[in-house]
Amino acid sequence: MENQYGFNGMRLLTKFQIQHRALGRFVLLHSSFLDTLACISSAKATVYPDQNVMIRLSEAKALIAEL
Repeated sequence: MENQYGFNGMRLLTKFQIQHRALGRFVLLHSSFLDTLACISSAKATVYPDQNVMIRLSEAKALIAEL
């Protein structure tokens, strides 16, 4: 589907949570997003579903080390 106006909204991070489970050695990441066009026109705004991601603790530590 082509956008006839030539511009799109962008994802705006509105909520971010991290939970660590020591017993299972994994990290849960939860994020929520809002389309930046939602404040202009809710009819043209894209609805982004919440995201839940689970990664191993060792992978999370490796990613943090790279940052």
